[in-house]
Amino acid sequence: MKIITKNFTLKTVDSNYSIEIMEYNKRNRDFHKFSMPLKKDDFFSIETTIEYLEIENNLMNLGQFFRFYVFQKNSDKIIGDISLIDIKYNFLSSCYLGIKIDIDFVGKGIGDEVLKAIIEFVTIELKLHSIRATILPNNFASKKLFENNGFQFDGIVKDLFFGVNGWEDHFLYSLILQE
Repeated sequence: MKIITKNFTLKTVDSNYSIEIMEYNKRNRDFHKFSMPLKKDDFFSIETTIEYLEIENNLMNLGQFFRFYVFQKNSDKIIGDISLIDIKYNFLSSCYLGIKIDIDFVGKGIGDEVLKAIIEFVTIELKLHSIRATILPNNFASKKLFENNGFQFDGIVKDLFFGVNGWEDHFLYSLILQE
């Protein structure tokens, strides 16, 4: 599946991209570790990368999860990823969204462009009512990104996950798409 924006291609991938994904994760290990659940060393291996891809692709086939990797047009280098998790239909009609940008590409407007494209995908293709995002309180860039795209602060989720600093609280943001 592909989403084309002005400057980027967002696409779901299979195990043919396992080396590129592993390299992307390794390249950003120290940068992303402060905003992600704690990862063991084997997470950064090719075997674990292939295993995760298989699990994620099975969930995508069920419509319960999507991970789009971000590529600059005419490039095979992964410069970010954006995922839709815990997708619920019918009466809940919502999902959670997570976004990561490669350390070498932060602050260049990528997040804004791909977030707008994913909001459109969730609205038009998935037809969900809302999108939620959890953000560490000290992640000012992410808070600004989401607020600039219409997300509103809902409150605090206590001890959401165990990260490098132990159990960490997160701010919860929501975007209502359809009334």
